[in-house]
Amino acid sequence: MDEWERETGKHPLIALSACKDVQDAILADAKRAAVIDVIDLLTGGARKGAEYAPKGGTDLARASMSGSGKRPPNAVSIARMVREYRETFPGKAITTGLGEFDGWAFVAARFAA
Repeated sequence: MDEWERETGKHPLIALSACKDVQDAILADAKRAAVIDVIDLLTGGARKGAEYAPKGGTDLARASMSGSGKRPPNAVSIARMVREYRETFPGKAITTGLGEFDGWAFVAARFAA
């Protein structure tokens, strides 16, 4: 990408939207993390492990929550995930389309202790 940026003089905006395990693996690589501008919380999976967080490479259409014993992320777990990513990657924007999204919880996550 460095070569493309030099040739075009443009800087692309790159968003990362993947299963949590894949996202975390990409962001753990400093070189790859450096080019990511936006982190999209596509699935749940806060560290407590109680939320639905399918593994990368699985058929998400079949990896439904029914019968899994997992629950969809709620406003509290989404806020926790936002806070964790903000602390680790303070210069990156964070977005989500998770079903239980609560805008105030999302904003408050930035300021929570």
